[in-house]
Amino acid sequence: MTTASTSLQNGEFRNAALQLQLLSERQLSGNDQLEYLLLAAELQLRDGDPEQASLYLSDAQNQQQFATPAQERRLGLIKVAVLEAQQEFLAAARERDFLASILTPQEQSMNHDQIWQDLMQ
Repeated sequence: MTTASTSLQNGEFRNAALQLQLLSERQLSGNDQLEYLLLAAELQLRDGDPEQASLYLSDAQNQQQFATPAQERRLGLIKVAVLEAQQEFLAAARERDFLASILTPQEQSMNHDQIWQDLMQ
């Protein structure tokens, strides 16, 4: 799981996809399943397929009870990115508003600026 995450962060999308494909064949615990779904959603989003990313997010929301605080933040931020990619800017701004309370101070500042960007679209 770590290799797939590192590959995705480094922009090595093919390697990340391969690592996720290998993981999908194994049984994963609740937390690992959620991590897999978040990584898969991020990969699909970076591949330009927000609809597929949205499907992974739906599955991830079903696993949300296993989420760490960091995973909850990622889930929300990925959901916002999907909405923005689908040009649903008002829904993205609304989601960002809900998300604000669980973000780190640095993320809150960027989130606040992005809310205004979404509202001006």
